[in-house]
Amino acid sequence: MNEDRPSHLQNVTEDAELFRMLIEMSGDPIFMIDDEDDCRMIYVNEAAVKHFGAPREEILAWRIPDWDPNFSYEKLPEHVEQVKNIKNLFIESVHRVKSGELVPVEITLNAVNYKGRLCHFGYFKNISERKKAEASLVRARDEAEAANRSKSQFLASMSHELRTPMNAMLGFAQLLEYNSAAPLTDKQKEYVRHIITAGEHLRDLIDEVLDLAKIDSGKMTVNMEPVDVCKSVDAAIYLVKKMAKDRDIIIENMCKCEGLMIRADGTRFKQVLLNLLSNAVKYNRPGGTVHIWSELSSDAHVRVCVEDTGSGLTPEKISRVFEPFNRLGAEGGNIPGTGIGLTITKKLVETMDAKIWLESEPGKGSRFYVEFNRA
Repeated sequence: MNEDRPSHLQNVTEDAELFRMLIEMSGDPIFMIDDEDDCRMIYVNEAAVKHFGAPREEILAWRIPDWDPNFSYEKLPEHVEQVKNIKNLFIESVHRVKSGELVPVEITLNAVNYKGRLCHFGYFKNISERKKAEASLVRARDEAEAANRSKSQFLASMSHELRTPMNAMLGFAQLLEYNSAAPLTDKQKEYVRHIITAGEHLRDLIDEVLDLAKIDSGKMTVNMEPVDVCKSVDAAIYLVKKMAKDRDIIIENMCKCEGLMIRADGTRFKQVLLNLLSNAVKYNRPGGTVHIWSELSSDAHVRVCVEDTGSGLTPEKISRVFEPFNRLGAEGGNIPGTGIGLTITKKLVETMDAKIWLESEPGKGSRFYVEFNRA
């Protein structure tokens, strides 16, 4: 079958010189140690010589403690016994090279029988650049987390500081509005009403920022307990009913699962529903409708959906809808808000071990879903 093959290829698998040449030309450092001679280095290829930075003759006199700082001559007999028990090994370690520098490496080691002696043959790779990149990523992550903690602490502190004078302003404005001893003129009442409306809006924004800061700093706690879905929906609808009436929006409560219970924090679940309903009202079309319903999505989960008949969102905007301070182009309109309501909603939902997602299409409205564990 091999009659046409050149004679010098007939016994290529037996040609040790060829394999020696291939190993010498390898870009990966390759080595062999003799376990019977206290793990003395008995072979290194050219790449390993360059790696260690010492003459080949010197390297071939080394034993494990000379290149691996994890080993010592004081415990060399113990180390040798440990190495003898290794059949196959892949680890990350460090090598001490001739200059004294410790170089991070990946090592693959295999036990072999060489001329009747137990030896280990292996190769390794210098991973210094990878380790530098990993360390850089860790530093960047730690710096980002520290900056985020500082931001959250600053927001929490500022929110507290702003709330005190804001409450005082609202209090004195209300005293002016209802001062029967010195009634205001109609024009003055209008001015005071503007002060109160703007102040209440600013207070609400401060409360939202404070909530976000609490969640980000890990200070937001939840009291998980069985919560009645339909009762929570009724309570949230009641709170948003006036806003809906002012905007000529109809809210249709389609929850039919009476007595359906979920695992949640009752107050925070109601806050989630209120945020979703408020958004569905604010970003709806005049004369539009908001539908809210609940259903069993599985034996273990309950899903609540808030659907509006607004203008809908593009896929690009859907991907950014939960980003903080991003109002998706509504900044210049007449709809009040900071762009953090949905951010808070998502964080609250996740804090309660639940999920939230959005389905939307331009011109066809939006549907926000939240899914909780069934109680």
